[in-house]
Amino acid sequence: MTRHAPLSLTCAALLLAACAGPEPQAVSSEPPAWADFRTDPAPAEWDDVQILSVATRESIGGPEAVVEVAYRTACEASTYAVFWSPVATRSLPPQTSFTLRRDGKGGDCPTPGRAQVAFPIEEPAEDLGAFIGHVHGGGDAKNAASFRWPAAE
Repeated sequence: MTRHAPLSLTCAALLLAACAGPEPQAVSSEPPAWADFRTDPAPAEWDDVQILSVATRESIGGPEAVVEVAYRTACEASTYAVFWSPVATRSLPPQTSFTLRRDGKGGDCPTPGRAQVAFPIEEPAEDLGAFIGHVHGGGDAKNAASFRWPAAE
């Protein structure tokens, strides 16, 4: 004799499956794009990016921030740069800001995209010691994510 699950249990399982949402996107196995580190102001003609997340890591070249970004237009050749002014708040730990911009080589490529972009944080780490960094993507002030260096254990 086969025993069937009660109807209420079947409905609950279906409801949970529907509320679970889409599967998360897999993290790319590709190495992140590299952003040049600059201390001059960001050029106005470069494109804003949407900051999705930021993490830090230690690499052979020193500490890095790795930022996941989204952008509205994608051309094959994109250049990234992070712009940092060596100004920090007088707090413990000090806080400083970075602006990540993208030179999309023109806005006539209508395909949106996502990328991981890494940039060095060795110079701020040497200047400030432990710090909190805020990465801004341009445009709206809420378009930012923060990280702590060194990362909290």
